[in-house]
Amino acid sequence: MDLWQMVTNDHANIEELCREVLHATGSGPNSRAELFADLQDELERHIAAQQNVLYPALSGHERTASYVADLEREQEAILRRLDELAARPDKDSREWATEFKELMGSIRHAFTLEENGVMIVARGVFSPSELKELRRSYERERIASYEADRWHMPQSVMPSRYGLPTGTVFGILAGIAAIGTGALLWNMNRSGQSGSRQNGACARRPGAPSRRSRSKAA
Repeated sequence: MDLWQMVTNDHANIEELCREVLHATGSGPNSRAELFADLQDELERHIAAQQNVLYPALSGHERTASYVADLEREQEAILRRLDELAARPDKDSREWATEFKELMGSIRHAFTLEENGVMIVARGVFSPSELKELRRSYERERIASYEADRWHMPQSVMPSRYGLPTGTVFGILAGIAAIGTGALLWNMNRSGQSGSRQNGACARRPGAPSRRSRSKAA
């Protein structure tokens, strides 16, 4: 799967989730509120991956740079509308659904601009090696976003963002931390035992003269 197919698949998944949100009602894991929260997460991940990986690359080519400002402007408007709809408690109302349909139209327009505009131009701009590296970076960004939610950590510190296996890296760090903690406890215990021996010696011979003093006395 190449980079553009990956982005197009993201678009298709988000649009399908939009349709599920629109037709959902009630409460529970498949309620409109829960599905909308899932949609918000997916859309925010998608936009963040584009703005962090794709758009800087697009800005570096004259033929694609002109698209970036329009795309970012539309995406910022979409994110603001998402936040507004997320804050409303009346998600099962007809009014909310009507406004959500308007948001769906904005999302579809942004996706169309990408698929029928910037992607077509970009195919003739980037070299195969550039596209391969962009694909890897885009995929890492998406994975890091999911894992940041899982580990409750900032996405910028996730090893997967830099091509490293998160589980392995965190396992190594946990092992290093365990070794360091063990060494610290061992040193504290050793120091405590040494101090106990010294205190015990002093307690047994509180007024004993030194060896030199005994020699002089003899």
